[in-house]
Amino acid sequence: MPTKRNNPRHSAARMGDPVARPLNARKRPAGRPMTVQNVAHRADSASRSASHRAGSHSALVDAKRRRGRRRFLVVVIAIALVVALAAAGMTAFAFFRTTDSNLNLDPSNAKDALVAQKDGEAYYALMSADLSRPELREQQPGALGLLLLRIDEGAHAVTMVTIPSKLNVRTSDGQTHPIDEASQIGGEAELIKCVADLAQVDISHFVKTDADGIAGMTEALGGVQMSVPSEIDDPRAGTLVVMPGDDKLTGEEALILLRASNVSGGESAMYKNRMAFTLALAEQAASTEGLDFANAVGETSKYIYTDWTASDLLALGGALKPFEDLTVYQCTVPYAESNAKGSDVTLYERQTKSWEAMLSRIKAGEDPNDIDSAPENVNASNVTVEVRNGTSTAGAAAKLGEFLSGSGYEVIGVGNTDDGTIYPETLVVYTDQGSEGAAKAIVEDMGSGRVVNGGDFYSSQADVIAIIGLDWMPVG
Repeated sequence: MPTKRNNPRHSAARMGDPVARPLNARKRPAGRPMTVQNVAHRADSASRSASHRAGSHSALVDAKRRRGRRRFLVVVIAIALVVALAAAGMTAFAFFRTTDSNLNLDPSNAKDALVAQKDGEAYYALMSADLSRPELREQQPGALGLLLLRIDEGAHAVTMVTIPSKLNVRTSDGQTHPIDEASQIGGEAELIKCVADLAQVDISHFVKTDADGIAGMTEALGGVQMSVPSEIDDPRAGTLVVMPGDDKLTGEEALILLRASNVSGGESAMYKNRMAFTLALAEQAASTEGLDFANAVGETSKYIYTDWTASDLLALGGALKPFEDLTVYQCTVPYAESNAKGSDVTLYERQTKSWEAMLSRIKAGEDPNDIDSAPENVNASNVTVEVRNGTSTAGAAAKLGEFLSGSGYEVIGVGNTDDGTIYPETLVVYTDQGSEGAAKAIVEDMGSGRVVNGGDFYSSQADVIAIIGLDWMPVG
């Protein structure tokens, strides 16, 4: 039996030799040797295919890597934004917490006297500044600056009312005291209540500072730009001389401006300087924008105490902008100076009639100085008059006093002038704006005389002072 031999081709095929695998399905002719065609071509094709597969794989890897990097960058950016927002939130939280802590009124009892403002309505705030120099406290009358503000955000208007610190008011002990002593009697709540009674309004906010605070705020703002009307050289206010003109005041110069009473125009000019500085300070602080304004509020909080929070002050600053379009009225509570009987202490008594006329305009949001001065609107029985004889004619003052009493005026004093001057003409002097109409009415009734605004040079408890001159002819 013949031995069966393995077909090499089959064996090779079984062994997996790729060269022995038939490359052409058609049978080759018998007796012709086998040739392998297109091996190189197929091998090249296989190489390129492998290369293509390898390239495609590499491209996929690169694409995956790029997508991975993009995802990584997105995650990193997202984390950075979260961190930035968290940091900003923490910074904002720290800002408001620190600023509110600085502003806090405690342990003052001021909040006990404050009444919440009503949404959409004008409201009132009281500002108090102790401007005294400790070493000269007893020599500085009027060192407490008091400013009542009526703020009408809707109308974009503010009214500033100066309250003389020596103005007499009735306090909770039933006695009459200068208003700057109210805090000694019942704390700052007592001061707020006295001002509220004086103005017949509810006070919603309170701000207080002192000389160091004023100087600190001024320096923090890089100085305060304002126009100084006249030279200020008052040793009781400070050692520097503040020159007139438009200038940027330092903290020390600002204090001298605010303290000085020995200025041209007297106390009236002092009060005007205080209001002008307060307005300039507020305008400069509010003129900044965005973070700069927030920084200004933060800096200011180091020098004042108030029930307003940082958010409240930021909102108020925004409501009052633009400052150049803000309507601002300024006035001072009308008062008359007199001396207590048997004492050289100067008393400040408000002139009730003039103050009531002014107050009605303040509450209405109108110019408090725009008081109707037409003589035909004057009720003579409400006008007090002091008659002084400025001539050498004996009995002239008594005769004019009788005439004015007969005309319905209340004559509260008759006598001679005390300056030794012979007056060539008769003067009818009013010492506050609200009595201008009364002075005009008296001139009309007398048939002679010249109306004079003498608030800075004359003082009297009367609404009007009639000084007889050589031109006056007795009636009857």
